Amino acid sequence: MHGVWEEQAVSHVSGICFKTGPPRRTGVELEWLVRDRGEPGAVVAPERLARALEPLGG
Repeated sequence: MHGVWEEQAVSHVSGICFKTGPPRRTGVELEWLVRDRGEPGAVVAPERLARALEPLGG
């Protein structure tokens, strides 16, 4: 049995995704996967990423 929140979600998605007519907005998601050039399988430490992003204001 579906709960109220599930019914609301289905209604919302149906109204947004499966409607007729042009969309009002388009969403884009970018994922930047960071790899170490010397060790592509290694996890890059968050501190290292922070230092690399400092010049960009990140």
